[in-house]
Amino acid sequence: MNLEFIAGTTAEIELPAPTAAIAQSCFAFSLHKAGSSLLHSMLHSYCKQLGLSYLDVPTTISATGENVVNLTEESGARLFSGEGYGYWGWRNYARCLNRVDFSRTRNIFLVRDPRDRLVSQFFSFGRSHAIPESGKGRQIALESRREAAAMNIDEYALSKISWIDLHWRLYHEHLDPATTRLYRYEDVIFKKEEWLTDIVQFFDFPYAADVVRTIATVHDVLPTDEDPDAHIRQVKPGNHKAHLSASTIESLDRELNAYLRAYGYFQPEEYGRRLVFAQQGADATRAFMACR
Repeated sequence: MNLEFIAGTTAEIELPAPTAAIAQSCFAFSLHKAGSSLLHSMLHSYCKQLGLSYLDVPTTISATGENVVNLTEESGARLFSGEGYGYWGWRNYARCLNRVDFSRTRNIFLVRDPRDRLVSQFFSFGRSHAIPESGKGRQIALESRREAAAMNIDEYALSKISWIDLHWRLYHEHLDPATTRLYRYEDVIFKKEEWLTDIVQFFDFPYAADVVRTIATVHDVLPTDEDPDAHIRQVKPGNHKAHLSASTIESLDRELNAYLRAYGYFQPEEYGRRLVFAQQGADATRAFMACR
């Protein structure tokens, strides 16, 4: 398939044949530093072992030297099918998704406390995140590293408030809460087997308990000590309190109040009590509407 980008460049990619068992195509969405690598890696592994067709669109586009944010709406309209595929790899909303009818697909959205995300991103983008060897991804990664290195962690967190707001808002504006299941990183990070089981069943994929168990075990990496130079630096909720000043946290609480309230981030004692933070439907709609 030939794809076009907003600058007029093109790239050719090869699509796998659709899987008849996937009656409704599925999308797995997340955000930078919200457990997205874990989510997508587990889905990649499950689909490979069960022979289910999937496409990691951002990674596939990156391999061409381009960035998925530059893929045109028209290309997206040709690329995405309503049946037969899982579409993984999303860490932000992209314009190529604008013509997808998300009321006709099964979608999951993984979120994380944005204050913890900002701390994780500061260390990741500034120190541990791998730099691609070439292409636009390399340019973006190097610029992110320079940006993080030029600030202290409080300056960095405050500078990214509008960036956090933009990507949450785009998801809430475009996804259909009636067909979108919401997960919080804080509820699932210590329950990977239960979480992957729930995703597989929600997507209505063929279920293989032994495969789920093996994948969950392989991905159950829980550092005992914080390592600033590791990709998985630490996983415990509330890490922003150890790194950000009280005044910075106060500013983030004020500026990101709608998201923090809608997703229950002012009630940390509730973490882990429910695997699914808000079922699709009325609960998800309330969370979405509070953030629009």
